[in-house]
Amino acid sequence: MNTDPSKGLVRLRDIPDPKYPPFVIENIVHDVFTVLYARPEAGKGWLALSLASSLVTGEAWLGSYRVRETHNVAFWTLDGGGSNEIKRRMREHYPELQDMLVYSGRDWCEDYELAAKQLLAEQVDFLIIDNLQRLTPRGRSVRDDDAAETVLRDLQVFINHGITVVLLHHSGKPGEDGSPRTTPLGATAIESYARHFIRIDRDPSNPTVRNVTSYGNDLECPEVRISFMIKDSKVVECRSSDADRMKIILEGQPWENQKAIADKLGIGQAMVSRIMRRSGYRLDRKSGQVNKVAE
Repeated sequence: MNTDPSKGLVRLRDIPDPKYPPFVIENIVHDVFTVLYARPEAGKGWLALSLASSLVTGEAWLGSYRVRETHNVAFWTLDGGGSNEIKRRMREHYPELQDMLVYSGRDWCEDYELAAKQLLAEQVDFLIIDNLQRLTPRGRSVRDDDAAETVLRDLQVFINHGITVVLLHHSGKPGEDGSPRTTPLGATAIESYARHFIRIDRDPSNPTVRNVTSYGNDLECPEVRISFMIKDSKVVECRSSDADRMKIILEGQPWENQKAIADKLGIGQAMVSRIMRRSGYRLDRKSGQVNKVAE
């Protein structure tokens, strides 16, 4: 019997066990398909490059979110001048990406099966695509379910070949449907298809800060919320004070262990340890209480 689940019927026991948890970057990037979306000029490209940097080097993203394994990343840009913009941003601030393959223009992928084989020949196993709107059939809108389905079906070819995909997209305009839009622009098909989402919003109280929300069905903790800013042309996390973070950690005690605290906050255990140490707290293993260490 065929054992390739992408090509027909297969017994469940014959499918290899997937890696767990299903994130290549802890609670941020899914190992199958992630949609990263925001309004124009919100920092999608910068965030994508910072994710690529961690995936290539294996270093924790923003110093806090673990990378499961390193990847060979390619960037497919469909915006005019996109490859030059990537080069400009990478040259001084992400030199580790100098060997990253960049594909420009829509015509590169007239044959998705051939494109996937080209990527595999270059040992690429992770593809960032900027952006969904420019992949829709000419004369069609991403608001159209059929148009969106066409794009998503094409991109499934990469996934079937074991290539993880991050797809950049736009969110709706503020005021659409009578309220602020916090979902991907257009078709329901996008929301139902993707395994995970990363949304970027500008902070209304500080125009230099972007707020990130990471959410999806496979996330086993509350949605992850991060704030970042672009400092010296690099993405850096805006950390709240240790005291504020410890206030969150202290809520809902007792705790079984530091992993439970990390899962609650959506950060790594190492970050929990650092915050506790700097703030003068410790976790009592017997009671599960987080206590202030006596001076």
